[in-house]
Amino acid sequence: MDNKEITIHELFSYLKSKYKFILTVTTLSLILGLSISFFFNDKYQSVLVAKVSESEDTSASTIPSEYNSLANIAGISLPSGDKDKTLYVIEKLKSKDFLKTLLEEPSTLEAIMAVDYYDKELKTIIFDQNKFSNDEWVRKPETGRFTKPSYIEVHEEYLDIFKVNLDNESSFLTLTVTHESPIFAYNFLNLVLDEINRVEREKDFSQSVSASNYLNELLELTKISEVSFSINKLLEIELKKQMLTNINQYYILEPIDMPYIPEVKIYPQRLNISILAGFLGAIFSILFLLLRKLVFIRKSE
Repeated sequence: MDNKEITIHELFSYLKSKYKFILTVTTLSLILGLSISFFFNDKYQSVLVAKVSESEDTSASTIPSEYNSLANIAGISLPSGDKDKTLYVIEKLKSKDFLKTLLEEPSTLEAIMAVDYYDKELKTIIFDQNKFSNDEWVRKPETGRFTKPSYIEVHEEYLDIFKVNLDNESSFLTLTVTHESPIFAYNFLNLVLDEINRVEREKDFSQSVSASNYLNELLELTKISEVSFSINKLLEIELKKQMLTNINQYYILEPIDMPYIPEVKIYPQRLNISILAGFLGAIFSILFLLLRKLVFIRKSE
């Protein structure tokens, strides 16, 4: 130190002499991190693994190519492959229109937008009284929002608690719901499964009936036997499609591993938070000591 320089060995010696300070800051950081973690609600995650139902051979793709124009006129959609169908299901699940159907289920809106905490003993959601009290919305929303949250506002929170991921190798979908209530997470995921199948079943059935009605009208007007044959083929396809919409419980999304009521919280990991806080505290204390030592050396030059 005669030449106003400091070696690595001297730095380690200096830090060793200050071990009590480092230990104190680290311990306080551990305690602070653990304390802060208790301000976060426990959250649970329910998981569903599913696959998109494969296209049936009764689809319009089985008819000869020369009938495609007639199929398009009749409103019969030609499938573009199971990969596109999977992507469609993913975007449908995340859409605002689909969320609107989910919010028709009683107490769903409140459980998404007004939860305070989950009472583990009563096994019920306790709502934030500043938002939802006595079965009424009492919150004071920001400018442009409504007292009762609209589906557009809810959609932001919906995409936070509901996730869908695609395994590109297997094409399986993993759907998750993360929430303070393990029971709501389970029930909501089941609701998603039921609703996507119901919505798509009803949509396809309605379209198929409309196409069948149009084809029957067209059949009565045509006198050309080849065209009549094509129309009958299309009618056969639509009748089979209508049958499938009525007999398939899992019309478009078929579960592989059903949702379950989670037993262990997924967040917060209080031990990890505490350890991370302690590590940051140790780093901060060491940097502080080193900086103070270097400043002292420069002043003494």
